[in-house]
Amino acid sequence: FKPLDTDYLYHLKTQIALAKKYNVTLILDMHNMARYNLDPPKKTSKKHAIGTQHVPKQAFIDVWIRLGMYFKNHENIIFGLMNEPMHDHAPKRWADINQELIDALRKRKINNILLVSPISFSAAHNWYDVGNAAAFEKIHDPINKTWIEIHQYFDYFFDGHLNGKKDQHLTFLDDAVSYLYDVTEWAKKHDHKLLL
Repeated sequence: FKPLDTDYLYHLKTQIALAKKYNVTLILDMHNMARYNLDPPKKTSKKHAIGTQHVPKQAFIDVWIRLGMYFKNHENIIFGLMNEPMHDHAPKRWADINQELIDALRKRKINNILLVSPISFSAAHNWYDVGNAAAFEKIHDPINKTWIEIHQYFDYFFDGHLNGKKDQHLTFLDDAVSYLYDVTEWAKKHDHKLLL
């Protein structure tokens, strides 16, 4: 695997120092839904999921070890391991990849708070239906600093798109709050922390 881009690291380090100056905590996350375009100039190129032959899970673990070693002593940095993974993995497989990554980071004394995101865009509204509840029940961190990241939109399809109906986004607020409540109760039962 290739080393991290030094110019980009410098940019990150500058922003992190500025945030620390003003007592701001940042979430440094991978933000591509667990899919990688291996030929970025071509926007039509197929995106490959983490854990495939094109993007092995070791590549994902490797980049986080590198970032972790670089930023592990920054108390104002939380590592968001992946933002809103799609449906490319079975929930248990994705949970296992995340567990392997947690173990690899902790083995190297990288003690930042970690955020793990379940499949199906980390959504609360289908937490049980897609199998995330069962898959992430046993996620374990030896230093107890891993939180499960949950997202929930308030529109009809719970996806953040208003479909041209700008004033209907609060119509489903009660449903969304109910889903968040259910996931919170699940977290209490299984002794997990959440980022909602």
